[in-house]
Amino acid sequence: MPDLTICGVVVKSHGLKGQVIIHFYQLIQQPRFLTIALADGNSVPYRITLFKPHQKEWLVAFEGLNTVTDVGILIKRNVLIDPQFLKPTNAVSRIGYQCFDKTYGFFGIVSKEIKNQNAQWFEIEPGNRIIPQIQDWIKSIDASAKTIHFELPEGILNL
Repeated sequence: MPDLTICGVVVKSHGLKGQVIIHFYQLIQQPRFLTIALADGNSVPYRITLFKPHQKEWLVAFEGLNTVTDVGILIKRNVLIDPQFLKPTNAVSRIGYQCFDKTYGFFGIVSKEIKNQNAQWFEIEPGNRIIPQIQDWIKSIDASAKTIHFELPEGILNL
């Protein structure tokens, strides 16, 4: 089995026929299989039978999963893919980077980058924290170690 990389998360079920909504962190080419990291630590590949855009996410169905009950174990689980199916982008993604604060230490992993015309934020899991990308707060980013070191204002991690 090839090395797999996290490319998204199963957000929720959709409808009654075993379809799910997946949020992809990066652009992918349409694969035939996606692998889901289950809560018990196992990763299971599923053959895709439906793969189409749905609002800002993707609507996906898997062979053999035909009901809401069938896909229940997939909800909020990471989606893994063979890196050959990732589309190259010019933007540098920080998804998957470990986050450390000078005082607090390790406090989570970047699960999403949020960008608009006025600001940028990191969504950090666990805890569903939103940290603005303020240059004065970011002390270093190490791409090879996939780490971001912050010096956050006191109490911000307690919000």
